Amino acid sequence: LTSNVWEQNSSSDGLVQLYQSKIVVKPKQGFNAKDVAEELLKDVPKVELKQKIHGRRNLVLPLSDLHFPILTIDKAQDYLADATDLIQKGYNIIVIESLGDIFHSNAMKSSQTIRGTQLEDVDMVSAIEYAKQFFSIVIETALQYSNEVRIEFAEGNHSAMEYMFLTYLEARYPQAKVNKHNKARIAYKLGNVGIMLTHGHMGKKKDYPMLFATEFKDVWASSSWLECHQGHYHTMEAQNVNGVIHRQLGTIKPNDSYEEENGFTMNYKSTQVFEYSDDKLKTIYELG
Repeated sequence: LTSNVWEQNSSSDGLVQLYQSKIVVKPKQGFNAKDVAEELLKDVPKVELKQKIHGRRNLVLPLSDLHFPILTIDKAQDYLADATDLIQKGYNIIVIESLGDIFHSNAMKSSQTIRGTQLEDVDMVSAIEYAKQFFSIVIETALQYSNEVRIEFAEGNHSAMEYMFLTYLEARYPQAKVNKHNKARIAYKLGNVGIMLTHGHMGKKKDYPMLFATEFKDVWASSSWLECHQGHYHTMEAQNVNGVIHRQLGTIKPNDSYEEENGFTMNYKSTQVFEYSDDKLKTIYELG
């Protein structure tokens, strides 16, 4: 704490005294979010499941803009039924892509985005419970009907709590490979198929092919089929952008009050799932 006092002439009051105090603080030492997460989750019961069948092809389930608790577990039943039926065909590798905005709010006791934009009030305790139930159904089915389950992630703009949630999934399902991080973009390979993930709120669609080639040279150069998966806009479309198939995924969540007030209510509440051989896309499924 540093304080100063000085005098200055005022046109109305003559000579007056002015005061100033400065407080300098340092970050608290010894706090690490990863360490806290590990401590909180060390007693999470682990679930291990035996494989029933598997297949030769790979399946990718993009999950974008779930926005729990706007989406409840009851409202997700149609998607979950479709997804589990499809997974039970049997696959080699199943990738669950979390494309951001698992949760509607970035805070437990208020409702706001990462940047502090205020949202309608939501029950974040229920949101976490819905997310746990939803992902447990998908992951546990996938573990029984594939050789390998991966969870890939791209950070969204609504909630930074997703890192902690991925840590929970990693602790609960040690058989799954969870790629947890706080990055806006990530890329991975399935055989000779290269896929870049991004939520879509950072960067422009026209730039994604070159960002893919620049930031993930190893995936780009060694893949014969290239795709980019993004969410954020709650609508579905696909197009070839400079040699990369760009897929914008929809959402299965109901409209929230912001969407209703602004007329963003014309989107289909469904999303797509993709089946690949080692070299290319083979089948698109509509779920939800």
